[in-house]
Amino acid sequence: MVGLLNPGELVGRLHGRGGDEFVLLLDEPDQASLDRRCAIIEAALDRAALPPHLASWYLGVSVGAALANGNTGAGSLFTMAETAMRERKQQRRISQGRPAHGR
Repeated sequence: MVGLLNPGELVGRLHGRGGDEFVLLLDEPDQASLDRRCAIIEAALDRAALPPHLASWYLGVSVGAALANGNTGAGSLFTMAETAMRERKQQRRISQGRPAHGR
């Protein structure tokens, strides 16, 4: 993921959230730019090379984002991004012919 970042942007892994979840702090000026950037990151991570013994378990990456406006607190931004990620995960499951919830 680090290779997908621009100078000054950050990535960190969230522990204790029940999965392999990461947070990225990106520097995008507006919602359209943020949406494009998230699609690029999602596609790049979906193409990532995996060891053969893990490839059959990998179901892809679902990216959710929230745009800071200077008035929203960090906790609220995180919740908004997490909600968007869960919605995207459900969309991907449906598009892949998997149940909308569960594994």
